[in-house]
Amino acid sequence: MIQAGRTTRRTFFANLAALAFAAREQQAAAASPAKAAPAIDRGPPRHRFALALSGGCIRAFAHVGVIKAFAEAGLHPDLVVGSSSGSLVGALYCAQPDAAALERTALSLRWDDLEQFRPSKYGFYSLEPMREFVNRGTGGRRIEQFATRFAAVATDLRTGEPKLIDAGEPGLAVMASASAPGLVRPTRIDGRHYVDGSVACPVPVRIARALGARTAIAVSVTFLPEEAAPTNGYDVAVQAFYIAASRVLREELARADVTIRPQLPPLEDMRIENNPAILAAGERAGRLAVPQVRAALARAARA
Repeated sequence: MIQAGRTTRRTFFANLAALAFAAREQQAAAASPAKAAPAIDRGPPRHRFALALSGGCIRAFAHVGVIKAFAEAGLHPDLVVGSSSGSLVGALYCAQPDAAALERTALSLRWDDLEQFRPSKYGFYSLEPMREFVNRGTGGRRIEQFATRFAAVATDLRTGEPKLIDAGEPGLAVMASASAPGLVRPTRIDGRHYVDGSVACPVPVRIARALGARTAIAVSVTFLPEEAAPTNGYDVAVQAFYIAASRVLREELARADVTIRPQLPPLEDMRIENNPAILAAGERAGRLAVPQVRAALARAARA
């Protein structure tokens, strides 16, 4: 989750390259059904209602608006799975399922809370500030102590497989999930290195299903090919990555009962000062989706 205003081109290119790689991983998963979802260490309960939250840099603040709209309608997920910046929102919410408190936190957030410019041979930024921010924001609890079940998705840098993290330190889990390759140094956990969850699973619907979700609601704030307007060779190359990303997104979102795509500001207007507008866009999209979510829950209850 890197500030677009400072590293716009590098950030978009890295994210898109990651998603293009994810397309290859998705094709391999389709060819090998046994690998379609990561192994779950403990037997998953049946979850009535899961949210799968995508990455998308500061666009992830739209997730906060969706959660707020759902709370106002009396819809409360009992499982949240997040990739990249979606894991940040998911962790803060699941530790304390209070949409108003989550909104206050989102609107007060600054880049210094999340990242530090610390160049190394593995990346330009460190997400240690994000790790500390998440640990403070979740009250020092371990993930398994959260009020609502939470899982972050990272990508094993060696194997390319998705890594589900649903226990232990939340700050470390979110940092691993949001470690954009090439920009942020990989996160080391138990002797292995992990990068952004979007590489293997941009919108983690299949992982929500693997964790026992009966109704899976996807919230996608990823970048789409239609948003680009190529004007030079570089833009054309980036557009090719957008196209590859859209394919893997379609395959992932096909597993969702409902997909929510907030109408967000254009790519050129990605300053953190626009958090209120992004959050409001998520809130509008969430309210519009409430009838669909209720219908999906009713279908699952009858099944």
